[in-house]
This record gives sequence, C-alpha cells and structure tokens, in this order.
Amino acid sequence: MKKNYLLAGAMFFSLATIFAQGDNCGVAVAVTPGAFTADGPSTGGGSVNATNADWYSYTPATNGTMDISACLGGADTRLYVYDGTCGTLNQIATNDDVCDMGTGNNWASELLLIPVTGGTTYYIEWDDNWDTNGFQWTLSFAGAATCPQPTSLTVTSVTNTSTNLDWTEAGTATTWDVEWGANGFVQGAGTMVTGTTTNPHNLTGLTAQTTYDFYVRADCGGAAGTSLWSGPFSFTTACNAMTLPYSEGFEDPANLACWSLANSSANFSWFTLTGPTSSTSTGPDGASIPAVATDTVYIYTEASSPAAAGDASRLQSPMIDLSGFINNQLTFDYHMYGADIVSLITQVDDGTGFVDVDTIIGQQQTATGDNWMNRNIDLSAYSGVIQVGFLVVRGASFNGDVAVDDVAISGTVGIGENSENINLTVYPNPNKGLFTLNVNTTDVNELDVKVMNIHGQVVFAKNNFDNVSNVNEQIDLSNNAKGIYFVTVTSDKGVITHKMIVQ
Repeated sequence: MKKNYLLAGAMFFSLATIFAQGDNCGVAVAVTPGAFTADGPSTGGGSVNATNADWYSYTPATNGTMDISACLGGADTRLYVYDGTCGTLNQIATNDDVCDMGTGNNWASELLLIPVTGGTTYYIEWDDNWDTNGFQWTLSFAGAATCPQPTSLTVTSVTNTSTNLDWTEAGTATTWDVEWGANGFVQGAGTMVTGTTTNPHNLTGLTAQTTYDFYVRADCGGAAGTSLWSGPFSFTTACNAMTLPYSEGFEDPANLACWSLANSSANFSWFTLTGPTSSTSTGPDGASIPAVATDTVYIYTEASSPAAAGDASRLQSPMIDLSGFINNQLTFDYHMYGADIVSLITQVDDGTGFVDVDTIIGQQQTATGDNWMNRNIDLSAYSGVIQVGFLVVRGASFNGDVAVDDVAISGTVGIGENSENINLTVYPNPNKGLFTLNVNTTDVNELDVKVMNIHGQVVFAKNNFDNVSNVNEQIDLSNNAKGIYFVTVTSDKGVITHKMIVQ
C-alpha cells in the first residue's frame, strides 16, 4: 500500500561509500556478496508497476543460497529478483514490507535463502514504488552443503516394541547418526546411535503404544564432515498383543487407538457412528444388538462423495495372540444394505501379509431397519500373533455403506488337549438370558466358571462345585443386557471358552 514517508538520503551517505547501480536491467551493475549503498531509484527503468529502479546483477560461482536485505537501510523499499535475460526476465522472488527500515516502521525488504545455481546470473531490482531515497542493502551467499541432509524420513514395520527407521540419502554417504527419544525430546537429550551403516535402521526396546521422535544426519567423512540434522519424524508404536477371549464393540474411543486403517485414498475410510448413516437407501439405522444398554456405536465405511469407485479401505484389528489356543473362531455382526455395495472381505495377517479368509458379496439387507447378520469364521489354521482386517472397496456410487459391529475371537486352550479333559455345552444358545451350563471333565481336580460380557466384565462366577467331573448349572442373565457373552471354564488342565448370545 502507499505510505507517505520520505527520509533525506543525506542522513545515510555521510559514512557509506557510494556504489553505482544501473538504471535498467541492461546496465545492471555486477556485484559480489557485501554491503552496498544505492543512490535511490530516481531514474531508469522499473519493470513492475514502477517508473524507476536501481539494478544489480550477481552470478554465483557454485550452487547455494543467497540473502538480500535492506533491513535498517533507511528507505521504504520494494525488491524483485529475476533470472533469465533482460529481454525475458523470469521473476523468482519478491518482497515489499518485512523488516524495520530504521525508523520503527516495517517497510524495508528482505529475501532469505533464495536457491541459486552456480554460473547463472540473477538480476536484483529495487524500484521506486514507495520511495526514491538512497538506502543501504546487503548481499550474502552460502554454498550448498558438501554433506547434504537426508530427506523423506519415515518408519516401516512398526510393532509394539520395534520399528525400522528409514530415510533417503541425498548424497553419497553410507554412514549416518541417529538420535531418538520420547516425543518432544530436546536434541542432545535423546539416545544417540553413532555410525550406523544400515538404512533402514532397526530400532528395538520400545514401549507399546508410545509416541517417539527421531532425527538423522549423514556422515560424509573427511573434510565434508556431517550434514545438518533432519527431523524430527514422529511415530507411535503398536499396542501389545491382545489375548483371548477378545472382543470389540467400538464403544470406547480409547480401544480404537489399537485399531488402524490402510486406505488407498484419503476420501474413503471407516468411521464410528450412532444412528443411521448420512445417505439414503444404505447403511443400518443403528448398532447391532447391544451387550449393555449404552452400546450404540458401530463402525462403517462412508461411500458418499468425495469417495470414488475403486477406493479401498481396510480396518485392521490390534495384534491378537492365539498362542496355545485351538479351535479359534472369529465372529462379527455386519449390515450391508445398499445397491452399490461390492463386498466385505475378511482378511488375516499372521506376519506374512493379509490374505483373504472370507468374502460376503453384494448387499445382504434390503432396508436400514433390517436385523444385523452374524458371521462365524474358522481360524483354527492360525496360531501365534495375528491381525484381522475388514476390507471394503467402494462401488459405483454412494449407496454402499458397509457396517461391522461386535467383533470377537475365542478359542480353547489347555495343558493337554481340552477335548480329552473338558467338554463344555451351553444350551440353549442363543437364549433369552436363562441357560444351562453343562461341564463334563476327566482327571480334573479344580474348576472355575466365569461369564463375561463383551467388555470383559464378569457377570457370573462360581468355583465351589460338589462334583467337578459333572457340572449342570442353570444360569440366569435375564436382568443383563442383550448381546454377546463369553463362558470360560478354567481347570487345572486348561481353559475352554465358548461364545453365547443373549437375545
């Protein structure tokens, strides 16, 4: 904007050497880094909305950056920098008001860290848009680092206790220094790894569900020395593996911290919700049968715009440890109403990558108010630590909301084969809350029975049985909420768990 401020040039020239400058690009005065006094753009040719200008040129010998500043220089300046030729100037930077001109008014110009190429001529124009008085200015140059910083910091293969730190080497270094620590640590206070020759660098001994930062610098050796530090890059370790029986109703946001997403597009993903989805003719009108009265949340993929056909999103469970368990089963409720639904694919990753174990194709319900359906998938082929994935690919249009609720994994485990020691029957199942538990055991001395809801809360427990070899116990949960429950029988020979549904 126009500023009515003028300052006599004589105030600045008494102690400074007067340097000539060109009045137009064609006669720009060649300069090298240093301090200069311009007589003010009172004559010559300005290039952008200006009548007059002072012109200089600078040709660096090598690649680097240059700084141009008229801060505290004594005039209200406007600055342009170009490359190209005077006949075809290419503007690469400009600045008007950024710093104090020497009177308390921030009307002076400054440009910092302008990338320049060795052998290229750059033209510096100070024009008369605001002021024609003389002023002082400086030019400085910094050569490109002989040991460039690493770029593109990231992490891969994140577990609960380890990760791979990864970066892109910008030069030819083969040795690097890494510093890491808790999120927000001050450099110098972190853990230093000096002289690693591996990229990516494997980091171990981490704490589950914790956020860390890391920095990295290249060691180019010899006179080139080390680069500047790159970073920080922040990452969060995975949760500890869950144990069986495992269940998730998506009610507690804290639990979702252990779930993750793998999306092909930022426009298509999974979201938690209560009530109906935002689109007509698709999705459920609420959550599946709740385990407690307050269970109203489910998780679903939103197919509305800007999601596009072919976008994919996988909802990934925490790590789940099946070690020692047999006859493992995955169950979940699902609602798939919408003409554009393609499929819901259930996947399992046992450390070798996600593979398909079940596919439900097309819409399964015909109205938002239709009952949720239940899926039971055999996981007996898996042992150790796994992750479960629910993969949805967006169809042709918005009528494609796919919903999942009440995910559970259960199995049986024992010191020996449970089928030889414990036989557990729950009937009827499903039931209205009143059911009979029948347990027959062989060579068992101790027996403990617990019933837990989907949140892991114990709603029934008993361990004083007259005859542990044959237990026939009627249990009444009719005052409890409808939903999924787990009946767990523990003996000195092992543990067996069955899922039960109260309708």
